[in-house]
Amino acid sequence: IKADDLGALKDSNEQAFDQVFTDACFKSYIFKFRAKVETYNDESRLKTVTMNASTIDFKEQSQRLIEEIKKLQM
Repeated sequence: IKADDLGALKDSNEQAFDQVFTDACFKSYIFKFRAKVETYNDESRLKTVTMNASTIDFKEQSQRLIEEIKKLQM
């Protein structure tokens, strides 16, 4: 769910808002992040933004891992 939709849901329906987080608990996702270091007043901070979060396709991930293992064996 997008952040804008989630914010609107929080304002309109608190139970549905809580249900979104309950449904996401204990599930595995693949995240794509963008990270950069920002410096302000001589203090460095890592800023991380989630670009995408998708459920795991176990068949695709298994094939990718098998290919990686074959590369290491050569």
